[in-house]
Amino acid sequence: MGPRNFECRIHRIYLWMSLVALASCVVGVVALASPSWTEGGYGDYEYLQTGIILFCHHRNSQPGDRLCAPLLFGSDEKWFEAVRVMSLLSWVLLFTVFVLGLVLHFQDEQHTFSLPLVTAGFLAGLIGVVAAIVLAVFWTAQNVIHKYDVSISWGYAVYVIWHVITIFLFTSVCVAGRHIWISQFKARHHHK
Repeated sequence: MGPRNFECRIHRIYLWMSLVALASCVVGVVALASPSWTEGGYGDYEYLQTGIILFCHHRNSQPGDRLCAPLLFGSDEKWFEAVRVMSLLSWVLLFTVFVLGLVLHFQDEQHTFSLPLVTAGFLAGLIGVVAAIVLAVFWTAQNVIHKYDVSISWGYAVYVIWHVITIFLFTSVCVAGRHIWISQFKARHHHK
């Protein structure tokens, strides 16, 4: 593989990393923060879907009445604080990979940051999956679903599945670029 082909290939990998990270950022935001009222509701309740959690209020409730379930993003539970921090960290890592991938696509002539960048993307996906697992374990263990008449919505499935896909995609990018990093490793040791 000549130097020109090497450079083209590494730049394509930067671009793929950036695109995967952007898609993951968008899906994560949609899954976590997209609110919509479901049609009809159940009995005397209407359901507001906030992505991961579905919570309800009574049709005859007055202003200030308590919702059937606490607002997820307003929860002050210690376990959810961990979920919130992990979710935010995952998103920040993915956004960083997206921005740096675009910048390095045009500027990195030494191909220095390709492996750390793909590692950060993989780690972001892994953190997202761990956050989803922690949420499911504690949400179920505390019997919140039955206590507040609340259920895991489609957003949870989207969040989990896409972060698993994110791990797979960044792993694929890593496999595709293995020859590049092997060449870099050999070149460094050759110069030593």
